[in-house]
Amino acid sequence: MTPKEEREALRKLLIDKLRPQNETEKIEFAASQIHHLLIQKIIERMKEVKMTQSELALKMNVSKGFISQLWTGDKLINLKQLAQIIKILDSYISIEIEEKHKSKPFI
Repeated sequence: MTPKEEREALRKLLIDKLRPQNETEKIEFAASQIHHLLIQKIIERMKEVKMTQSELALKMNVSKGFISQLWTGDKLINLKQLAQIIKILDSYISIEIEEKHKSKPFI
């Protein structure tokens, strides 16, 4: 097997191993993606209002380590925490749930 073929075989193996194998794993993966999107939006808003993780932690009455765990996904944000953060950032949240499409047409 050539080095290129070995790399391709390894890539396929990794993709297969990382792919959710059952419904529970699929739901956990989807929850993780939603969490990541929320955290990205929170970080963007924090930059806009020039707030640090430490300041957010202080206003939430939690440790900076807890905020770091939310940022890394070690802990998933819950709705009460999200509501608290939105209030602290003097913001609102807009949610859209749309029909799932296999592919979206180019506009």
